[in-house]
Amino acid sequence: MKYPYTTFILAAYLLVSSSSCKKKVEDPIASTFKKGEMLNHIGEQIILPGYEGLHLEMETLDEKWATFKSTPDQTNLTALQDQWKNTVLSFQHVKMFEFGPSSQVGLRSSLGTFPTDTAKIQSNMASGSYDLATAANIDASGLPALEFLFFQTDALSKLQVQAVQNYVNDILSKSLTEITYVLDQWKGGYLANFKESTGTESTSAFSMLINEFNKEYELAKNAKLGIPLGKQSLGIAQYEYIEAPYAQFSIRILEENVRSILNVFQGNGANGVRNLGLDDYLLALEKQALVDEINTEASAIISSLAALSSDLRFEIDNNTSELNSLYVKMQNLVVHFKTDMTSAFGVLITYQDNDGD
Repeated sequence: MKYPYTTFILAAYLLVSSSSCKKKVEDPIASTFKKGEMLNHIGEQIILPGYEGLHLEMETLDEKWATFKSTPDQTNLTALQDQWKNTVLSFQHVKMFEFGPSSQVGLRSSLGTFPTDTAKIQSNMASGSYDLATAANIDASGLPALEFLFFQTDALSKLQVQAVQNYVNDILSKSLTEITYVLDQWKGGYLANFKESTGTESTSAFSMLINEFNKEYELAKNAKLGIPLGKQSLGIAQYEYIEAPYAQFSIRILEENVRSILNVFQGNGANGVRNLGLDDYLLALEKQALVDEINTEASAIISSLAALSSDLRFEIDNNTSELNSLYVKMQNLVVHFKTDMTSAFGVLITYQDNDGD
């Protein structure tokens, strides 16, 4: 049985956390905090630059691919592989914003579904007949599929085969088209709507942001760490569910994912300027202790990740105790984010999960 990344995005959440579903009554303290200013900063200094950055990295990846095709040598392959790493790290900074334009194209699952189905990729290339836009090919496209093709054994020679080149061309074209669409929509009017949608009803931008913030953090904890570590298989490691196994880059991706989530919490803009974030709203609600606890636990998580190598399989084999400790740290933060923070904001959790919190 597979645990593809889209399973967590689209279907794996089966129970609603009751502790996060109590709607807060009107709070006079909350009414003095200008959520619109917070959303303005998050939209202009985090979300929009995030999509612009991803668009630039994907364009550069396309350029590196063109250079490799023109001169297929080890130097250009290494440059292509390095650019893939830059692109997947950039993607971590927009994955959580799966509402509005991104949800219209399913960007999180389209670009990030893992584990990639290598047999399906091989079959598609062999037949030359496939449609990457279909749900059936969701795990045979996107950045994980490119990772397999760029980092597989004997990639230098295999990437010179025409059928393989056609497949890479199609993935890059589809990905760039979808990223461009989402970026254009944010620039073309959605950003203005986002800033003004400050309510707590489920359809408001603020509510969707908080829901996707929590969902993204749980996906990081579960899909990127818990399942490969064996947390859903009686402690038996599931190597086949490791993200970026060919590039041996999974822990750096997880670290960047967690950092991107904390940027929204702390209001850390892409320009390096710290402004209004979710923590400021909590402070306005007189939740200083909660903010301190979150920041302390988050700092411990980042420190643990930074101390590990980039290869999750190596760490599972050689450092299981540290990974188990890391998982517990990440699990503890779920309660603060999903229960304490969300309840304080008066937002309902509308996605479903089977995490057990």
